[in-house]
Amino acid sequence: MQTLFQLPVPVAAFVFVAATLVLAFSAYGLTRAILCRSGEAKSDLAGPIFTRVGALHALILALVFAQELINVRDISTASAREAVLVGDAFYDLKRYDPEETLPIRKDLAGYVRLVLEQEWDSLAEADILSPEAWAAWERAYVGALELEPATDR
Repeated sequence: MQTLFQLPVPVAAFVFVAATLVLAFSAYGLTRAILCRSGEAKSDLAGPIFTRVGALHALILALVFAQELINVRDISTASAREAVLVGDAFYDLKRYDPEETLPIRKDLAGYVRLVLEQEWDSLAEADILSPEAWAAWERAYVGALELEPATDR
């Protein structure tokens, strides 16, 4: 079963659907062979029942697919929100003394680089956040908190 998760998504989906179809048709054939010995009298009910069961399975698969689409949209929204947050912080730091805020902006840029190059991979593989990215974010956060504004505004 673990090797199924290591296959590319389209291949794993095809294998899963094919195995489900083989299992369903095997059960159908076995049931028909055992119960339908008298012939046509019992097959009239089988068609509508299988149609309804097939429709229910299609509905379940459609709901699972819709849930996955919602998850992808939520991840996309969260990523966009974080990108806007980091971008706003980066450009707002230029309102202070640009030379004084250069190390903080470098930490923010380093944070973004670490998230893109390391953290997303570690989240996908082991569900672990990157400690280096957290350290870069913390340095930038503490540095921004220590800034002294030139005016009350």
